[in-house]
Amino acid sequence: MAVTVQQVCDRARVFLKDAAKDRYDDATLAQFVNDGVIVLRANRPDLFIGSFTALPDGSLALGANLPLDNMVIPSMVDWLIARAESVEDEYTVDQRAQAFMVISGMNRGEKR
Repeated sequence: MAVTVQQVCDRARVFLKDAAKDRYDDATLAQFVNDGVIVLRANRPDLFIGSFTALPDGSLALGANLPLDNMVIPSMVDWLIARAESVEDEYTVDQRAQAFMVISGMNRGEKR
């Protein structure tokens, strides 16, 4: 079953404790997902074989299906959580954001 950008955002909101969308708007989270797809494409191009007719350019809309296997979706959710938490200033717990980056396997090209 295909997973949309919106579904990844909604799953991340559970961990971000942002069900009301007070802390992060959909457009910001969608851009973080798009960034994650680009980073993942750079680090694991094998995951995209046959998924794209063109390279990802960071323009997947909220309703767009992610061109990823379901096994990668939890890592994308972790990536999104880490990116969202890393932009907060006084409330950021840097170690928690860093932990999500490491868990996601998309931290500076490191593989899980």
